[in-house]
Amino acid sequence: MVTRSLQDARECLGGEAVASLPPLMRAAALRLGLARPGWNVWLARSGPLCADASDLERWQSFAELFLTRDGGLRKRFNKTQGFPPDCAE
Repeated sequence: MVTRSLQDARECLGGEAVASLPPLMRAAALRLGLARPGWNVWLARSGPLCADASDLERWQSFAELFLTRDGGLRKRFNKTQGFPPDCAE
């Protein structure tokens, strides 16, 4: 069930978008450090995001970054999410 849900999410986002996530998430994890310890999975595993349960922690941190508390898509990113004003990413 988890794998199917992740496959659906990957399909919905599209391969190109999913492929662009690891460097962005890794950069945010580096900037936030101890403020978001759950994001350290991006430092340990920097390869492509897999649509299976073995990558669930990275999917969860991705959702934490891109979704608001209400479950909507985040419209802006700032230093709270690991992207300061002059950030090139």
